[in-house]
Amino acid sequence: MKITFLAICGLVATFICLPNITVAQENSEPLFEEIIVTATKRSQSIYEVPVAVSAFEGDKLAQQGIVDIVDIGKFVPNLNITQFSAGHVSSSNPFIRGIGLQDHLITTDPGVGVYVDGVYLGRQVGQNWNLTNIERVEVLRGPQGTLYGRNSIGGAINIITKEPGSDPGARVGIEIASRERLNAP
Repeated sequence: MKITFLAICGLVATFICLPNITVAQENSEPLFEEIIVTATKRSQSIYEVPVAVSAFEGDKLAQQGIVDIVDIGKFVPNLNITQFSAGHVSSSNPFIRGIGLQDHLITTDPGVGVYVDGVYLGRQVGQNWNLTNIERVEVLRGPQGTLYGRNSIGGAINIITKEPGSDPGARVGIEIASRERLNAP
């Protein structure tokens, strides 16, 4: 008898609280924004793409502290991007799910394809892009040979730049930190 009475009280309390829950959800902003990606070579919602993809919008990159392609590896599962070469940092070494290229010879092709506006970057030297004028970055995990060619057995990194507009604009930022550190990117 006690179990039945407690169950009825629980149901009554649930129905009394339900209108308050739905009103709060209607007034709040969505937690996740829809991103349109071109992972399958056509514009689609990221929720409809049948590929393991991580996407970053250009405005959100700076907010997350992502300034170059090496920083993307810190936010994408199964992606590790390191820099190599002594004396300069323009080279990147991407590995997706453990597949990449350790030998940096001109006769070998990387296992992860990097594309900028659909153009394939065939070598790892010069792949460490500054991501300041970027519309979005898409990281496609797994073999992407069907859409992106034979050099993307580990996956593909697709960088889409912003299209030029008619309105001039500029972005200025400044960071002040402890010990008199001043950073103006």
